[in-house]
Amino acid sequence: MTTAKRIIYTFFSQHRRLAITVLSLDFFSNLTTLFIPLIIAQTYSVLFGYQSARGRLLEQSGIPWSHSFFNWLLLLIMVIMVKAISDYLKKQQRGKLIETFLYWLRDKLFRHQLRMDIKQYEERGIGRYLLRFSGDLSSVQQFLSKGILQFVADVMLVTMGVGLIFWLDRRLGVLMVFTLALLGVVVWFINQQIERLEIERRDERSALLSFINVRLLNILSLKAFNKETPELNRFDKRANIIKSLGLSYHHWAALLDAIIPFFLYSMLVVAFGCIFYWKGIGYEFYPEKIFAVVLILIYLRGILTRVLRVGLVWKKGKIALQKLEKLFQLPLEAPYTNLERDIARPTLIFDQVSLQFGTNTVVKELSFTLKSNQIGVVVGESGTGKTAITKLIAGLYAPSSGKIYLGGHSFETLHPKSARQQFTFVSSAFPLYGKTIGNAITYSPRHKEKAQKLFQHWQALFPQLKTLSFETPLREAGSLSASQRLLLAWLRAILTKKPFFILDDAFLTLDATTTQQLWAQLPSKAAVLVLTHQPLAWDNLGVTPSWTLELVNNYQEIKI
Repeated sequence: MTTAKRIIYTFFSQHRRLAITVLSLDFFSNLTTLFIPLIIAQTYSVLFGYQSARGRLLEQSGIPWSHSFFNWLLLLIMVIMVKAISDYLKKQQRGKLIETFLYWLRDKLFRHQLRMDIKQYEERGIGRYLLRFSGDLSSVQQFLSKGILQFVADVMLVTMGVGLIFWLDRRLGVLMVFTLALLGVVVWFINQQIERLEIERRDERSALLSFINVRLLNILSLKAFNKETPELNRFDKRANIIKSLGLSYHHWAALLDAIIPFFLYSMLVVAFGCIFYWKGIGYEFYPEKIFAVVLILIYLRGILTRVLRVGLVWKKGKIALQKLEKLFQLPLEAPYTNLERDIARPTLIFDQVSLQFGTNTVVKELSFTLKSNQIGVVVGESGTGKTAITKLIAGLYAPSSGKIYLGGHSFETLHPKSARQQFTFVSSAFPLYGKTIGNAITYSPRHKEKAQKLFQHWQALFPQLKTLSFETPLREAGSLSASQRLLLAWLRAILTKKPFFILDDAFLTLDATTTQQLWAQLPSKAAVLVLTHQPLAWDNLGVTPSWTLELVNNYQEIKI
């Protein structure tokens, strides 16, 4: 049985060497961190001729170089360099472990999904689980909390600290400012590399998410044609790109983490060297002031590290904010008009309406008028724009040219929600959704009881629905037949009680008897627009269309 603990255990058992390396580097880095303050203190003691308890202990141990300042300075330099290298390796190897785990888990999940039993896939609805990285809002939150508020507070504290160092000793203050300026340039360059890699990683992750989504949506075709192996190969190439970018990202992030404390500790080394030199040429130094400067620098180390690393928060926040910015720049819907008060019996008018996508004309100069108690028919083969007309009426598409009117109001001035109050649809463009069949056909929770009664009535009318119940789960795919889905879409439309019925190939897979029964369910005064790939047997339905349009010859409309 696969559990969370088992997954973690399996991964570490398969990558034991890398895990031990990361743990060892963590331990060694922490050890060097503890040694640095001790060596700094001893160097300070030797520099000013103090004899601390630690110094006496070293002298008694017989270490011959324990009284030499240069020996202690050299040791400090060596430890600082070792710490920088260990910090880099620790961060880099930890990043490698993380990226390896993500790659391993993605691969494990994708292979498992491709191999799932189709019955489980359809019944449980878990086959389309997507590997998402939805951290935009989290990045924005971090940008506000750490990138602005915390950053301002840290800058104030650092500024006060630098000012205090200037007050204690101007020469050391100048040295600190120069070092920080140099460090700022280095950090800026590293942050530029990190930003570039972060953008590339996010783009590749989105592409991989789309790749997985398409394959899982078409899982039946993929299995029927035995395409698991080529799809796994394509997936492996994409996942390896993400892994490679991730390793590069962690390389620069590790370098950033290592370079900041390296510079700050190096500043201490340079300060000690300068003090020794200045003392030799006669400049006066007060030991207590120097000791205070050292303590300030040690205290500010963590703050400075956070300030200089805030660029990572900014970069991620900037990327997330740019996405939100593009969202806010999208055109808004037209101002709201309450049609329920303005119009009692609206009329739908298409006036020379065309719809284009690039150079492709989907609908061309379509004109018709549909009133209450009328039946309009648009006949056209697949691909002639019937569903596009449906989406134009729903306000999902805006005409490229021409006008659409509803009760004297142009669609350009209507809020789509207001227009949709007048229309209900039976179309493959608007599939059923919801946890259960009841959720799928019920307009709102208030109408649940009424919907349940009508559903039971329809079960008596249509044998196809007898095997279902109001609480039958509506799975992602395969649990309902095409005729059942179509009947339920009709039932959903009937329950909305809208004045306009838009029927887009709404009789496919249905026999003549079922078609007659469905037509009888339509309200007597409804305006009905039928979009179909073949004419209906109107004599059998006992009705006559008010008008018919045929879509032929590259989407030209001819009234017949």
